[in-house]
Amino acid sequence: MLNLEFSTPRAGKIADLFKNEQIASDIRLGLGVIDTKSDKIESPEDIVKRVEEVLAFLPPERIWLNPDCGFATFESRPMSSMDIIQEKIKSMTAAARMLRAKYQ
Repeated sequence: MLNLEFSTPRAGKIADLFKNEQIASDIRLGLGVIDTKSDKIESPEDIVKRVEEVLAFLPPERIWLNPDCGFATFESRPMSSMDIIQEKIKSMTAAARMLRAKYQ
């Protein structure tokens, strides 16, 4: 099981992770789709697009949606407000529902 942060460009390209077919055949992926260092609320549609990149390599039952890293304090910066966190989680949940409807 890999838990990887992929909500920001600094994470690199998702496709690069799957260049080694042996890795792709063995993993279950906790895919980071929420940037916990930003107060910008990701749209469910943007999250779905990111997950669909991974679906080219893994079946849906081997993908879990996660926030990147969690909502802890970063570099002396307080964590997001509960309102922001709740909206981000709602967006991630809506994306999961959209994906289940489309791929199950």
